[in-house]
Amino acid sequence: MSAKRIAKHVSHDLIKFARSVQVTTPYYHEGATSALEFFRQTNSPSLRKMNDSFDIKINTKVPDETTPTVRAEFLNGDVMEVDSTQYNTMQLKAMFFEAAQEAENNLGSSADKKKK
Repeated sequence: MSAKRIAKHVSHDLIKFARSVQVTTPYYHEGATSALEFFRQTNSPSLRKMNDSFDIKINTKVPDETTPTVRAEFLNGDVMEVDSTQYNTMQLKAMFFEAAQEAENNLGSSADKKKK
């Protein structure tokens, strides 16, 4: 699975549809790199100021045999949870923002139905 770079303006628009992200990984796990980098990039001040209620947490105080995971919740109630050892950082970001776009689409179609 190849992933394309997410444009800054797109990520700034889509972060509004994310409720939270939880990264869980042993800090020194050989497969933790993509999860830790995903956390760093998603926790950037410029991205965070686009959604004041966005909650991002990391838990590295877990047993060494714990599989690194990224769990995200979106405003429409959808949840994305992945074993991050299977993906690089760009792939994780692409999945996250695709899920955020899906949340935006679902919320938009729900609002359209209520108007009718």
